[in-house]
Amino acid sequence: MKRYILIFLLGLLYSCKKEADPEIPGGALYEVTAKGKLQKRLEYRNGRVSRVLAYSSCGTPYSIVEYGYNDGQITATRSGTRPLWSSWSGTPCDPDIALEYQNHTFQLDKQGRFSKVTGKYMTAVYEYSGQNATISIAYNDQNSSRISYVKFDGKGNVIEQSDADSGVFGIKRFEYDNNPNPMRGLNTYGLPDPFTCPNNVVRSLDSGGQVLWERKFTYNDAGWPLTCHEDNGSVYEYHYNP
Repeated sequence: MKRYILIFLLGLLYSCKKEADPEIPGGALYEVTAKGKLQKRLEYRNGRVSRVLAYSSCGTPYSIVEYGYNDGQITATRSGTRPLWSSWSGTPCDPDIALEYQNHTFQLDKQGRFSKVTGKYMTAVYEYSGQNATISIAYNDQNSSRISYVKFDGKGNVIEQSDADSGVFGIKRFEYDNNPNPMRGLNTYGLPDPFTCPNNVVRSLDSGGQVLWERKFTYNDAGWPLTCHEDNGSVYEYHYNP
């Protein structure tokens, strides 16, 4: 594992000197916009996503996630964000404020699922039983821990999540469409994320069945999302390489 980490970090240093391959695979997502403004940009190398850059109200990314691969699977990430604790509201857009980076490495089981995640601030260990998983999370900087319970559907989507401390009233449920998610697999921290599941998450519900939030999609002829309408009024447009 240490050897893979070293290879990944050396690759990131090399990528800083060499521009990422501008060739985007045919049909691949490369941008997400809202009202004509860039919200997310995907960069590719060797036919795979190498970086995801997130934007807010300006042309400077406030978040960058870089992906490292082994045998075609993501086994490491390097994620950086501009500190949001600053009293100055322009912090996310200020290119002179350095991004704060942290690395995560992923160990996968024979089915390609997370088995162990090691990061700067936490370590997570997965135990599976059928379509259920128990995740033991230890926070390195706080000397604390928690247990998370997750249930998956047959496609690998996260459909239920709760913590041991919250009990039945802390359960959150998620529902999905039947269309492919262009952000599938692009998990940053190695913890369950409905937004990077195989299908597109369309709503979240609490333990009593009340809708917490909802999204509606339109799709292109290939079944990929074209627009996403959120219940807060935000509308996102997806742009694909022809």
